[in-house]
Amino acid sequence: MEENWTRRPSAITFIGWCFIIIASVSIVSGIFSLGSFIWMNGVVKKTPEIIAELPAHYQLIFSLVDLIYIVTIIQILLSAFILIVCVQFLKLRAWARTGLEFINWFALGISTELSFFSVVLWTLGKTGLLKKLTASAPASMFGFPALLLIPISWALVAVPLYYVNRFLRRKEVRELFV
Repeated sequence: MEENWTRRPSAITFIGWCFIIIASVSIVSGIFSLGSFIWMNGVVKKTPEIIAELPAHYQLIFSLVDLIYIVTIIQILLSAFILIVCVQFLKLRAWARTGLEFINWFALGISTELSFFSVVLWTLGKTGLLKKLTASAPASMFGFPALLLIPISWALVAVPLYYVNRFLRRKEVRELFV
């Protein structure tokens, strides 16, 4: 194992540390989000009239608080898993290379799904089928520039993930992992 440390390419170190930083930030973000949701939920339960005064799209958010808790806990757990995988990735464990590749494909799938959902939502808003949403949202949200941001944001996620996976699948890289 010691010899693998000396021949680990800097690209592997860079990829591993990038994902460690991203996972760590995501864990901290999830913990703070969970804390703020708990605090907001407590305030709303003490003063329910606050919700009635909010615009409709904010009322919708508060109706989904239980779902937000679940998603945030999943975010924290998934990020902790990614952190563990990436630490082992830096130790050149074969299962961690496979795990990181799987995580990348999963992230690419989620990103694609969210982009598709964004296009559908934009289309429904632009055609007027979601009149309540368009009435409470800024007009710029359904303009053409907003639509252009969807493929741009998807590409900012998809292209790096694709190239990382392409790198991880190289024969010489796979041979480094034990």
